[in-house]
Amino acid sequence: MTRFIYGVPIPVLSTSVPSRILILAVFFLSVLAGFGADYLLSQKRMKEVSKPMIFVGLLIFFTLLYAIFLYKIDAPCPSVSILTCRMTSVRTTLFELFVFLSCSLFFLISIKIKAKWIQNIFILMSIFVFAGAELYNAEKLLPFSPKEMMYPKSEVIEKLQELSGSQWVFGIGDGKISTNIATEVKVLDPEYYDPLYIKRYGEFIAYANQGIFPPKLKRSDVEIVRDATVSAELQSRRNRLLDLLSVRYLYGKQSDFSIGMFGASVWQNASYHMVDRMNALPKAHLVHQYTVKKSQQEILSTLFDPLFDPHTTAVIEVDPSLNSPELSIDPKGGSTPIITEEVTQSEYLKFSVKTSAPGIFVLTDNYYPGWHARVDGKETEIFRANYSFRGVFLEEGEHTVEFFYKSESLWYGCILSLLSIVVLVLYCGCAKNRT
Repeated sequence: MTRFIYGVPIPVLSTSVPSRILILAVFFLSVLAGFGADYLLSQKRMKEVSKPMIFVGLLIFFTLLYAIFLYKIDAPCPSVSILTCRMTSVRTTLFELFVFLSCSLFFLISIKIKAKWIQNIFILMSIFVFAGAELYNAEKLLPFSPKEMMYPKSEVIEKLQELSGSQWVFGIGDGKISTNIATEVKVLDPEYYDPLYIKRYGEFIAYANQGIFPPKLKRSDVEIVRDATVSAELQSRRNRLLDLLSVRYLYGKQSDFSIGMFGASVWQNASYHMVDRMNALPKAHLVHQYTVKKSQQEILSTLFDPLFDPHTTAVIEVDPSLNSPELSIDPKGGSTPIITEEVTQSEYLKFSVKTSAPGIFVLTDNYYPGWHARVDGKETEIFRANYSFRGVFLEEGEHTVEFFYKSESLWYGCILSLLSIVVLVLYCGCAKNRT
C-alpha cells in the first residue's frame, strides 16, 4: 500500500515525507473544523456553542502565561543560535490568542443575530481575520522564525549574486547553500527546489552520480555529488555534467578547494573560495552538428563519453530533417555565432542570434510541456536536446528566438473549477426548490 501511495503522481503524496504529513494533516484538520463549525451553527443555545471556544481560549491563554514565565526568568533557549526565542514565543502566542479571540467573537455574534445577511458578514469577518493571520505566517519558514534569522546578509551570497547573474553556480564540499535558500535569494542552483523535480532531469543527474543505467532515483531530491575528493571516473562525469548544465561558477570552503582542479580563482575571503569554469557551456549556445540517439541509455552514454564534445554537437532524439527535409546543418559551422540574451523572466526568455551557418540553438533549461518557442515571430517546434534541455533549429542569418510558457494544465484547472461552481450553484438551486 505504501509503494502505491508513493507512486501516485500527485505532488502532495509523492514528495518528501514531512511536507506530505503536514499538508495532509492540515487538510484533515480543516475538514474536521468544517464539521465542527457546522455543528456549532446548528446549536440553539449560546452555552453549548461557547464551551469548546472557552476551552481552547483558556488553553492558549495558559500557554501564553507559561511563555511569559519563561521569558521573565530568562530561561535559556534550546538552540544557542536563536537568542530571542523566549520573546518570540510570547509575541507569537499573543498574536495567535488575538486571532482566536477575534474569530470566536465574530462567530458568536453571528449566531446571536437572527438576520441572515448580518450573520454572513460576521462569518466573513472571522474568515478574513484568520486568512490574514495565515498570510502573515506564510512569510516565514515557521510561524516563530523571524525572517532576518532565515535570510541573514552573507558576503558569500552577495558575491554569488554579483558574479552569477543569469549563470548557474554550484557548491563543492561543505560550502553548500541549501537549494531552498538559493531559490529565495535568486541564486541559480542546478539542484532547484526541494522536493519538486522533473523525472527526466532527475535521471540525468542520477546517471552522472552513479554511472549506471537505469539510475536509481531519489524520491524527493535532485542532488549532485558535491564531495571535494572523488574518484577520477566520478570527477570526469561530474565535470561533464557541470559543463552540460552551464554551471559557470563553483564555490566552497577553502579547505575543500584544490584551485587548479576546479577552475580559475575569481574571489576568496578567509573562509570561502570561488572559481570560474570558463569551459562550461553557455546557458544559450548554438551547435552546428547533431547526433540522433533513440534510447535513453544511448543518449546518456554518448553525453558522458569523454570523446564527445558538447560544445560542437547536440544529442537529439528525432532527426529534424525527417519532418522538414529542407532543414540542413553544415558540420563546418562557419564563424562563431553571436548570441545576446535580451529578456530573462521566469516564463519568458528572448535572445538575438547571428550565425553564418545553420545550427541547433540549445537552451540549458529543462524541456517541459507548456514551453513554446518562436523564431522571428513564428512559432516553431521545440525538441529535446542533450537528454533534458530545449533545442530549436535555426537557419543562417540574424534571428530573434523567444521561449514562453503557457500552461495547459492551468486552463484545464480553471475550466474544471468553473464547471464545479456551476454544478454547485445548480445543486443548491434545486435543493432550495425542493424545500
